[in-house]
Amino acid sequence: MIAKKIPMRKANLSSFEGLVTYLAGSQGVANRVGKVEIHNYESSDLRWAVQETLAVQDQNKRSAADKTYHLMVSLAGGEFLTDEQLSRIEQSMIEALGYAEHQRISVVHRDTDNLHFHVAINKVHPEKKTIHEPYNDFKILGRECRKFEEEYGLQRVQRGGRGNKKIDMEEVAGIESLIGWIRRECGEQIKEAKTWEQLYHVLSDHGLEIKLRGNGFVISDGEHHVKASSVDREFSKSALEKRLGAFDQKTGVKAKPSKTYREKPLSKANVDDLFRQYKEEKELQKSRRQDFFLHLAQNRDMEIGRIKEKYAFRRSLIRHSSSGIARRILYRMLFRQMKDEIRSVRTDYARRRAVFFEQNKGFAWADWLKHRAAEGDVRALDALRRRGKDAGYKGNRFVGKESGGFAGIKVDTVTKKGTVIYAEDGMTIRDTGSVLKLAAIPDDKAVSRALEIAIGRYGKVLTIGGTRHFQDKVARIAAAKGLDVSFTDGRLNHLYQQYVKEYEYVRERTDRYRQADGTGRADGRAGQQRGGAGYAGGKPRRYRWHGYDASRNRGFHAGISGYPIPKLSDSGGIGAGRGQSASAGSDSLRGMPERSLVRIQGRTQVLLPRDVSSHLEQQGSANYQAVRRTIHRTGGVAEIRQMQAVVGLVAKPGKKPPGFRRGSLRGMEGLAEIKISSAAVVEIPKNPEPAQENERLTHSLAPIDKYIAERQEKIDKKFDILNHRKYNPSDSGVMLFRGIRNIDGQALALFQPKEVEEILVMSVTPYVSRRLSSVKLGSEVKVTPTGQIRPVKGRHR
Repeated sequence: MIAKKIPMRKANLSSFEGLVTYLAGSQGVANRVGKVEIHNYESSDLRWAVQETLAVQDQNKRSAADKTYHLMVSLAGGEFLTDEQLSRIEQSMIEALGYAEHQRISVVHRDTDNLHFHVAINKVHPEKKTIHEPYNDFKILGRECRKFEEEYGLQRVQRGGRGNKKIDMEEVAGIESLIGWIRRECGEQIKEAKTWEQLYHVLSDHGLEIKLRGNGFVISDGEHHVKASSVDREFSKSALEKRLGAFDQKTGVKAKPSKTYREKPLSKANVDDLFRQYKEEKELQKSRRQDFFLHLAQNRDMEIGRIKEKYAFRRSLIRHSSSGIARRILYRMLFRQMKDEIRSVRTDYARRRAVFFEQNKGFAWADWLKHRAAEGDVRALDALRRRGKDAGYKGNRFVGKESGGFAGIKVDTVTKKGTVIYAEDGMTIRDTGSVLKLAAIPDDKAVSRALEIAIGRYGKVLTIGGTRHFQDKVARIAAAKGLDVSFTDGRLNHLYQQYVKEYEYVRERTDRYRQADGTGRADGRAGQQRGGAGYAGGKPRRYRWHGYDASRNRGFHAGISGYPIPKLSDSGGIGAGRGQSASAGSDSLRGMPERSLVRIQGRTQVLLPRDVSSHLEQQGSANYQAVRRTIHRTGGVAEIRQMQAVVGLVAKPGKKPPGFRRGSLRGMEGLAEIKISSAAVVEIPKNPEPAQENERLTHSLAPIDKYIAERQEKIDKKFDILNHRKYNPSDSGVMLFRGIRNIDGQALALFQPKEVEEILVMSVTPYVSRRLSSVKLGSEVKVTPTGQIRPVKGRHR
């Protein structure tokens, strides 16, 4: 991790508004700007926040120093942190610098190979109106970097040495510098030299010479010069004279060099043709620029000459027509007017020159490759990817062998390390050639598209990296799309095969439903066709459906879930089977047109969107008594309403019954224990319906337990949702708010702890539920051990 202050070039040009405009602007890249946060402002709008800052800075009249502090924090290539973790790092560094009460705007940038964020800080305190300048801020930032490197396991960066702009330019421009070339080609030989003569011989063999310049040494190749101490601290004047003795330039040895420095790209690939083309374009652009500036300067000089001639003529008129004081006054007026016109011409010249520079910027080598790659040049893309090593990415990814070219998706931008960023329909995929990188929580569309690209590039055997949630999603989507693919991870392969079987079952079930005759046939032969839904290879299949045996009853066809559904006749009874009459089927189900439709659950359950009624998802099975016939038993026929009236008169255990009910039998469900004096035969169902048993248990649970049980049931059915459990006082802290659910009139609040993939469920009062309804999903809230819920302070955008 690297954190540093970026100084303004000139204090009088420091512009908080210009800095924020640059940080929050897209610069033509769709996914450049990530999360934007503003702190300590009255307004939550970015534009008004900038105006507030300018107003506060204007109230400090005494200081002429820079009033804006620009902080930049960057991670190493391949490292990834969530927005919450980045916010925590930003808050800690701001507090360490002493800017906790100052106005600031932080912006996350994702358009490079290194995830980083910028913070624009108002150095003027909003209340005191004084400027705060942290002392030794580089030491403070270094300590903070070390702390978070250890906490998050980030790559450690060596600190304490002086930075070298020449080496930094190698990364920026992609051209080998003289300092870097000396270090790589002859640095060790210079260190091994025992005398000045040996040192001169090494330098001469590489086309270099050492000279005394001021209080130190410089090393030169005749055209370029660098300080010897910049190459290595052991090459400083004091270090060399201490090791080799007093410097004597006359003892130098001249020889024909075997190696010489020349500007060339820092790339492992053969890019001579590209570099030659780059040089030609650069020379052509230089020639065009010189021609334009020459023409512009000539026009400027001609215009200034015309102005001077005009005023010289006017001076001659004044000289012949005026005298004394009037002449001197007119001369001064003419001189002032002439200066104003000349200044206007020169201002226009400078403006047109600046516009030309802006529209015809010269590209450095790396920028030129990046520009060519964005236009579809595969050779330029390969040269970018071979410039340096690609750090291992630890996020969600598809890994394979190096592969060039583009994926056929809209290219958003190309980084200087050859990472192609695709942006299409809201999804973002990063392609480094050997790795396809996705976001922390990618949607199904992005995963599906990346999966297709990975199969086309890396073959049918894929290596998946990242979170377990992401890997499971890849397996599920691959199975749903019916892709012929396998994975190097055994667990993922096993999960993929399970998904394949489930989706094949769903497809087969759906096909049977579509092919089945939805209206049935009056003759009851729908299930007798050879190879039909109720038969396989001419042999009857045995299905159980509410007590019916499909192999023994005709007039059935396959239902939605693969179970047979009774065929309906025109008379309202069940279709003829075994020659039964309509009266014989009086205890069976009525025809569907005669009664309200009863839902038969069969299709795969899905998660409902959050705007659907909260009772719809958790609704239990209703008791549709209206579809049942009257009950024929010994002693007459009892209607349903009569049975309900009788049940209502049964007293609960321990209650004194009314007088007219004394001596009557109680309901069996109301007795805790039954003692049977003699032996009796009791029929126990061999295969109780598990769905009915689960439904009975669910209705007996508390709302919070009922909701958690339903979530767990969906998890068991391979739904892509997080694990749910009850909130405990030990879970207190800052969490992410995930919404409100109403179960049987009880409000339940859902929270997700940071960096933990699970949901905590808490019962809340209606008042708390109303308060939380205004909290944005995904916002940070603080839950205390006593169960109090408070929003985290600070405005976020």
